[in-house]
Parts: sequence; structure tokens; C-alpha cells
Amino acid sequence: MQTEIEKLKTLASEQYETDGGEMLETFDAADYAELIAECKTAAAAWAWHLRITEARREAGGFYESF
Repeated sequence: MQTEIEKLKTLASEQYETDGGEMLETFDAADYAELIAECKTAAAAWAWHLRITEARREAGGFYESF
């Protein structure tokens, strides 16, 4: 699993602007491991993280419009 965690950290670093640095700046080792355990691969974990991040942004934008 350590290899997948390193891959995910690399994705977070390379794609820093994509998620606003959220993963790289706020995730600790346990967060990376948990996400990899759920998603099985670094690529799938990154995709899931982006889906959740975008959903939060959309929800925040929706509520800010009122």
C-alpha cells in the first residue's frame, strides 16, 4: 500500500492547482491510507477526491446564492 500512497501524494503535488492544494496541505498519512483502502488505487482515490471537492464547491456556491 505504501507505493499507492506515494503515488497519491505525487498526484496531489503535481495537481496542486486542481484541488486548491487541499489534499497536499490537509491530509495526513492516515487520510491517504484510508482513501487508498476505500478506492484501491491512487488514481481512483484522486478521482474520488476531486469528485468530493467539486461537490463541496457546488454545494457552497448553491447556498451562497441565497
